[in-house]
Amino acid sequence: MIRVDDKGIMTEQTTEEKFLELNKEDFRELSSAPRRRAREASLMLLFQIDIGKNTWETARQTLDLLGLTEDNLDFAVDLVQGVQDEIVDLDVLLVRYAREWDIDRFAGVDRSILRMSLYELLHPGATPATIILNEAIELAKKFRAPESGPFINGILDNIYTMEIKK
Repeated sequence: MIRVDDKGIMTEQTTEEKFLELNKEDFRELSSAPRRRAREASLMLLFQIDIGKNTWETARQTLDLLGLTEDNLDFAVDLVQGVQDEIVDLDVLLVRYAREWDIDRFAGVDRSILRMSLYELLHPGATPATIILNEAIELAKKFRAPESGPFINGILDNIYTMEIKK
């Protein structure tokens, strides 16, 4: 694609510039709250890896476009890598508390939110469980559908109450 700079000189857009231009709409609606934006970024990467079958390296490039602070970039990367490292164990718990539903029956966005939030619940840090659960519900409402919130809340709350909070 050819573009004209502010001096009237015609140049060709780089691949990165084309990508940014095409994806402005996608990123415009992300939260301005830094920690939520990091969770949204993690969700996007997990979805790309799960549904899009992208490699970590390909999905990781998205993070560079989202304007995360260094701390929140680290947080997002830790979430995605943690989920990837523990995906089998996370899925076992999710299936057990989803009334024996096969993990592949979950909507892709729901599956990614559940994995990410469960990972965060299982690895307590500075974020209280109530906030993690609320963030999961808000992500579901924003990226999936309003009725996904209660579904996700039910599964995560049961796991938290029965497995983690003990």
